[in-house]
Amino acid sequence: MATEARKLGYAEKPELAAKYEWDFDEVLSHAYYNDMVEKKLKVSESDARVYYERNKEDFVELSAQHILVKNRDLAFNLRKRIASGESFEEIAKKYSEDATTKDMGGKLPFFGKGVMVEEFENAAFMLSPGEVSDPVKTIYGYHIIKLAEKRKISFDDSKEKIMQMVQNNRQKEIFGKLISGLKEKYTVQVNEKLLK
Repeated sequence: MATEARKLGYAEKPELAAKYEWDFDEVLSHAYYNDMVEKKLKVSESDARVYYERNKEDFVELSAQHILVKNRDLAFNLRKRIASGESFEEIAKKYSEDATTKDMGGKLPFFGKGVMVEEFENAAFMLSPGEVSDPVKTIYGYHIIKLAEKRKISFDDSKEKIMQMVQNNRQKEIFGKLISGLKEKYTVQVNEKLLK
């Protein structure tokens, strides 16, 4: 078909020539990106281990319980009752609005950093085992958090995740330097129509 289209003069039509030029530029850009970025992204186990050793504090997971209520005053009242000796589990079963954990006394599965909403995560990671937080406001309401356990995640258990993180970081760094260099070398034109 392409041979017949060329024979009939389709290759000379301006709207097709512009499309062809755009498509060809895309092919060239992908080939250049592959050579300049993709081929440099290989991450070794040694790279991952170095990252793990430098960031051990990030490789921790928690076991916790929580009570979730929408009402601020109720949250502070429940926190006072827990501080006075009432059972966290019983209060969670009676008052928590988290249907998933309520019947288990608010028990959550183990979680690491980047899993929970930021306010919840920050509060939970500051607790010591057995400690109960003051009410923490999130988009879901007010949480009272009780930390059960804090444990380290081994390198072997997190190796694949680390290798992906290191590769992503490396990709951002290499691509950022590449784009900066190209911006210094060439005039950049932004096609506003394509951004809409």
